[in-house]
Amino acid sequence: MKINLIFEVAGIWLVLMAFFNLPAIIVMFSYLLIGIIVMASGIIIRSGDILKRLIIANIGLWLIISAYIPHLLIKPGSLWNELISGIFLILLGYKTTNVFHKKIISN
Repeated sequence: MKINLIFEVAGIWLVLMAFFNLPAIIVMFSYLLIGIIVMASGIIIRSGDILKRLIIANIGLWLIISAYIPHLLIKPGSLWNELISGIFLILLGYKTTNVFHKKIISN
């Protein structure tokens, strides 16, 4: 359940970051940090199906890669990168939480 919270917080941070005019260096380090955390969490997560874990790990990998693409560090590229990645992370965190609660209730 704590890992689900990591996905949701990372997603919310990315969505909020899209609406601030941050310097490219801050955006780059933010992508790197969030990408590493999300990718590592996606790899070590034990519950959930393999497809969901692969999607989460790939979103993290994408954020790491996008930190080195200059056009994605400035608006409008960073806006769409942050919104899309953030929304996916929020939805995956929510979906994983729902599956977790259903397993506990049914047992």
